[in-house]
Amino acid sequence: MEIGQASNSTDGETLVVVGDLILDQYVYGTVRRNAPEADVPVVEQEKTEYYPGGVANVAMNLVALGTAVILIGAVGGDAEGQRLFSVLTSAKVDVSCIQILAERPTCHKTRIIGNGRHLVRLDREVVTPIGEEQRRAALDAVRRYLPHARGMICSDYNKGFLCGRYEGVTVLMPNLDELGKLSGLPIVSSADTDTAARAVLTRVHPEALLVTCGADGMVLYESDGKSSTIPGRAAAAREVSGAGDSAVATFAWAYLVSRQPLKEAAEVANNAGSIAVTKPGTATVAKSELIEVLCSGGS
Repeated sequence: MEIGQASNSTDGETLVVVGDLILDQYVYGTVRRNAPEADVPVVEQEKTEYYPGGVANVAMNLVALGTAVILIGAVGGDAEGQRLFSVLTSAKVDVSCIQILAERPTCHKTRIIGNGRHLVRLDREVVTPIGEEQRRAALDAVRRYLPHARGMICSDYNKGFLCGRYEGVTVLMPNLDELGKLSGLPIVSSADTDTAARAVLTRVHPEALLVTCGADGMVLYESDGKSSTIPGRAAAAREVSGAGDSAVATFAWAYLVSRQPLKEAAEVANNAGSIAVTKPGTATVAKSELIEVLCSGGS
């Protein structure tokens, strides 16, 4: 994830959000037997739920925090794209800059849950880069809206909408796997994390690098050489999918909209991630939930 601050913002409550739109589908059921034709469980389907995923989940989390969102991305001209549009529009996300690409399906992930256990995930997607015309349209939208917004989030899930990493971003927010790929270095220990993070800082030159470490929390590296560890908060994880979206949205809200310092914004984002993993599906975290955690002694 990349977060950038607009230099001449005039609208303190709006963020431009750019990236890969995904529809997450969860199919829940009960397993009582295996299939006779193959040694696989038979899931007796009971309910199906849909959630905005990818950058759509980032946008939904920002709306839950009271922030207006202009969303820039692409969907296919299919039922999944229509479903995403419907959910986002109902949440009052500005979808006027979402492109509909007839030749490219909406990225769609289906998770099969049997007896409360995640059995398999089915993905339907095209991950080749979007065309030059689509890239120009996205850049035009950024140029039109960013000067009037507080900042921009680029949320890259390697689905083809964002075609590169960006030097000069304000904050870069990778997880450990992404940090390893960015740095080209193996990460086994905390010392490896430090080495990889400082290599990325040297090459990309952001103001800060915030590395998310799952249950272990986060580590904030600043351009002046300082680093801060934000410990993970104990939480019974129900669904980790989308927790990173909640964290990046909350960090952007705290840092760009609420104007909190880097470390305090990272602590708020850490709390948001710990809340998100306790919820089913790709969930949002409301401002009231963050306040409740802070009042109960969360860091």
